[in-house]
Amino acid sequence: MDSATLFNVNVEAGSNLVRELDARDKSPETAAWIYFTDRDQWRLLLQFDELRDKHATLVEIARILGARDDIAQGISMGQVAVVGPADDLASAIKSVIHTGPGVSYQSIGPSFVLGNYIEKGFVYRARDKSIQALQ
Repeated sequence: MDSATLFNVNVEAGSNLVRELDARDKSPETAAWIYFTDRDQWRLLLQFDELRDKHATLVEIARILGARDDIAQGISMGQVAVVGPADDLASAIKSVIHTGPGVSYQSIGPSFVLGNYIEKGFVYRARDKSIQALQ
């Protein structure tokens, strides 16, 4: 993949992965492709509020990639970043983008948010349960 470009195959694979995780009751609270300028690469950030076992979550994602060619064509395990509720970047994304439980398609960046520089990104989901509880 051209490092600075996120292609449609990647965007569709990301949305399909989020939907598949939802179907397995392993829904991420934040899901976004983020371009990391220091690494010159895109990473699919998946933040789970109830992440008990990161390894088990990564194994589940690897199983999905092994079973679903439509997802595996646009995502490699090396591109997936699984993080817990205290992740600074996921918190920054949720502070500026608010989505519902489904899959959205929203661009972000360039932005400097809560001490995090986001050159560019593509957000599927950014749910903050504390905000939703107030609504």
